[in-house]
Amino acid sequence: MRKILSIIFILFSITMFSITACNTQTQTEAEKAKEEINEAGEAISDAWEAERAELEADMKQAQISLNARIDELQRDLEVATAEAKGEIQEELDKLETQRRKASTQLKRFGDVVDDGWNDFKNEVELTITGIERSIEK
Repeated sequence: MRKILSIIFILFSITMFSITACNTQTQTEAEKAKEEINEAGEAISDAWEAERAELEADMKQAQISLNARIDELQRDLEVATAEAKGEIQEELDKLETQRRKASTQLKRFGDVVDDGWNDFKNEVELTITGIERSIEK
């Protein structure tokens, strides 16, 4: 009987040790997975911030170019013939609209959240492309 109790005790001890070891391993794996998820989240956040900063810088540069073109057209308008004034004014009106849109988008950079980032990014890129095309004329 004593031998059976000893065997049962040994089997019970081995079982408890195995359960504890598995639990510790599972807990360690869970902590490791949690750490990896946190690191991935930080990497995504860093990448998003870098992309946002780059796009904001591109938009500011486009706005500077746009303002220079508007200033140039306003000087041209002052000395233009009556015939040319209509065309120049039409282009100025178009560029002024783009300038207001660019200004609004620059103000929104601070308000944009991750969920709407891609839509906002596409919208800003289209605005920059439009500005570049208008300036190239």
